[in-house]
Amino acid sequence: MADMRKLINIVEAPTSSYEHRVQGVVDRVLQYHANDPLVGKEQIMDAIRSAAAGTTDYMMGGRTQKEFISDVLNGLKGQLKKPKADPALKKAEAQKKLQRIADKVNDVIGSTFPDGDPLDILYPWMLKQGFADEKVMDLLNKASRLNGYKSYYKQLEDFWDQIAADNPDGFGGSREVTKANNPWRTNEDAGAASSLDVEGVVSNILDYKLHNTIKDKAHIMQLIKHFGARFTPYKKGGMDRKKFIAEIIKVLKARMNSYDWPET
Repeated sequence: MADMRKLINIVEAPTSSYEHRVQGVVDRVLQYHANDPLVGKEQIMDAIRSAAAGTTDYMMGGRTQKEFISDVLNGLKGQLKKPKADPALKKAEAQKKLQRIADKVNDVIGSTFPDGDPLDILYPWMLKQGFADEKVMDLLNKASRLNGYKSYYKQLEDFWDQIAADNPDGFGGSREVTKANNPWRTNEDAGAASSLDVEGVVSNILDYKLHNTIKDKAHIMQLIKHFGARFTPYKKGGMDRKKFIAEIIKVLKARMNSYDWPET
């Protein structure tokens, strides 16, 4: 290969060098596309082929050509102008993804009613779509708002209440469906900050439960302390903290399957 490059240097101008030829192609690509950003590998390769036409190293073909292109690509790194993202297109793509999640939420809530926990299906599905663990609940809440509800758990609550209202003589199945025994009750309509705080802690504990085992009641208390310490009712201590913890446990018991709730 070294002998081949020496031969090329003899054929071209005496002052020319391999590095200069590489840089020449790099400069031409940048010049030709100064105001025309290249998008994708194929466009970049087309630009290199055009700029390298007539260059001996490129015309040699084979391994010589491949090495030459590789060196040109290295020379272009960090210098190519990036295309400006279209804000409208980006927003439309995000909305399309959110709509897909919203549709999935509707489907799963309906298919798991009344005995299942939709999150058992939605959580792994969200991860398979490439969403980060810590983003799952936030996206589910946004999706439910797109469906016309205040939050994901409010959608579960309202769906249960609607089924109960539509079936006053009983829904059938192994579980009684009435407004009084709605396991997804959030109290969000009351607008109390403490209810939203309880919801925050409960959601975090249920997220934790998806990929961890809750060993015993002491473990639950540790989780409540871990996730609830930042909320005002917990910080106040005394009766405020006791009521806060009691409400969290009440909601957790309603939402967890009975066999998941630790006996000791």
